[in-house]
Amino acid sequence: NKGSIEDKSLLENMYYFTFDTINKYIRIHTDDTDGELCTYDIEINTLDGLLTIIDGKKNLIELDSNSDKLTASIHKDIILNSENITMNSKRHTINTNEYILNAANSITTKTSTYKFSATSSSLTTNITLSGSVKSSGGEITHNGKHIDSTHTHTGNLGYDTSKPNN
Repeated sequence: NKGSIEDKSLLENMYYFTFDTINKYIRIHTDDTDGELCTYDIEINTLDGLLTIIDGKKNLIELDSNSDKLTASIHKDIILNSENITMNSKRHTINTNEYILNAANSITTKTSTYKFSATSSSLTTNITLSGSVKSSGGEITHNGKHIDSTHTHTGNLGYDTSKPNN
């Protein structure tokens, strides 16, 4: 390409590799003017402690050593394929519109407290419970009939068999 290197628009239309010891960075830039799928910029900025990879579609991976943070911003899918993935953190937050978990064999959760909150929930399975079950602020029903302290069972003896016979 013809022109001055000071012309920034020319820099965006070529491949280049920069070592800048004054500003403390190394940069690799690719171009897409010959039909390449996408441009890429990879920069190691040792002054600010940043490693940045960004493509022409604005997909971004950034390692910020100053704040101990890894950021990935991808416009479509992130696919992880591994035999095992282990994550260790003090807090794990997922913000999403829909969460789907497919486990072929089992799901195991170990915790001292489990809180579940939903406007509505549906569970279709057989359940085995160990321990106590408490309900407050609502009602428990089975086939549309209340199952609580006010319902009774009439056995074949003709009297209430849901409570001890005194």
